[in-house]
Amino acid sequence: GERRARALRDLAARTGKARTSEEALEFAAQSLSEHNLDVPFALFYLLDANSASAELIAGTASLPEALAIRATNLKERESAVWPLLDVVRTQQVVDVDDLTVRCGKFSCEPYPEPPKTALLLPITPPGSAHPIGIMVAGVSARLPLNDLHRSFYDLTVAAVTAAVANARAYEEERRRAEALAEIDRAKTEFFSNVSHEFRTPLTLMLGPLEDALAEREHPLPQAQRERIDTAQRNALRLLKLVNALLDFARIEGGRVQAHYQPTDLAGLTVDLANTFRSAMQRAGLTLTLDCPSLPEPLYIDREMWAKIVLNLLSNAFKHTFQGGITVRLTWLDGAAQLTVEDSGVGIPTDEIPQLFKRFHRVKGAQSRTHEGTGIGLSLVQELVHSHSGLIRVESELGKGSRFMITLKTGSAHLPADQIGPADGDITGGRAAAAYVEEALHWLPTQPGAGAGEPYFLEAEAPKAPSSPTGPRPRILWADDNADMRHYVTRILGGSYEVLAVPDGRAALEAALSAPPDLVLSDVMMPELDGFGL
Repeated sequence: GERRARALRDLAARTGKARTSEEALEFAAQSLSEHNLDVPFALFYLLDANSASAELIAGTASLPEALAIRATNLKERESAVWPLLDVVRTQQVVDVDDLTVRCGKFSCEPYPEPPKTALLLPITPPGSAHPIGIMVAGVSARLPLNDLHRSFYDLTVAAVTAAVANARAYEEERRRAEALAEIDRAKTEFFSNVSHEFRTPLTLMLGPLEDALAEREHPLPQAQRERIDTAQRNALRLLKLVNALLDFARIEGGRVQAHYQPTDLAGLTVDLANTFRSAMQRAGLTLTLDCPSLPEPLYIDREMWAKIVLNLLSNAFKHTFQGGITVRLTWLDGAAQLTVEDSGVGIPTDEIPQLFKRFHRVKGAQSRTHEGTGIGLSLVQELVHSHSGLIRVESELGKGSRFMITLKTGSAHLPADQIGPADGDITGGRAAAAYVEEALHWLPTQPGAGAGEPYFLEAEAPKAPSSPTGPRPRILWADDNADMRHYVTRILGGSYEVLAVPDGRAALEAALSAPPDLVLSDVMMPELDGFGL
């Protein structure tokens, strides 16, 4: 009894390391080879998906060659040695007697006399409707094949079945992971290709639009200028999104072409942060810069650093309604630390671990807008990692958040082939234009209006006179995009009285105070979404 228990323990321990079905059967054969007093020989077959053929995967060390039938087609004539088809059909253990009659004389350790009987046991993992393999086990000629002995074989094949099931589950998970990775690679390649294709027409759109807006000799009429300005502003926003997707595609594809230069980090950071000052003032927020000169330049990719700082400022601005934002640069022992701190709505503790995941958005968070893709902070993390830096966040719900980025000094931690000399351009104003324009359009259009307060937008189309029977129909239009509010109001204003508001809560208050004839609403908005409205 103790010997068989040890054999089963060894079998379970060895087969537990298997990662494929074949490995599980090979490890089982190796283990049983060391216990031939109880199992003189063993063979392990795997069946194909249709149970039409069987292939010998492994056998014990003492397996006689006469018994090692390598492969057999179960749909054709049954093997003269092993009736495998009987096991497949009945899904039960099949006894095979008179082995010497079936395969001739053979010898088999550990005794001079060969086994006379073998058991064919189905290997049927949970969830499988039929056996996926068969174990053939010899029965010692010196041991009676009683119920106790049969139970040992049942436990043996159960251990093998469990190992195969675990290995198949591992294989399935690996295949699933590989399939997901392939989908991810295809998606990344798609984003990369589409982003490249988008950039050319966007550039060709932006050029003429900017030329028209900059025309001084024959300036555009005011109404046309506003339309062109709307097109130019949203083309910039689209270009910003395309560039972010392209950055991700490059990072994931290992095609990032960084150019690390020694840089006055304080000067560049101050330039970038100052571009947000006008937006802060319009929002009634303070912008505090505490960025003293550092003892030495830091090696950074300036374009990447601009995206890091601008994304953090944009994120802070989006979620801060009172108080202000502080940008601080401090010198640590052999490193520099950038801190962007706000007095905004804060982040729930359980959301912080998910914050840097792509496309993750904090549900129910108060925000100036629900526009955006959810890739800003994820991109920041990737860009920080491209500098071998660290990023962490501290936040308290209702009191604000603090993002801290730490960069090493020197260049030993950066790829040598991507390090270059300093040049004279350390400004970041051009990179900031799209971020600041987007932030400005999160603010109420009317001076003095607070976030979420309803307001009218005057339509540019000529207004039709009221009908003789009464006033024009009233439409309540809710959208958190200022350009979209203005555009729809201009289109409908010629025939309807349009009230445009920036979120669902303002729309609800307006509808309750003066019920409109029709409500048009965006779906994703701050305060209250379209479905809630």
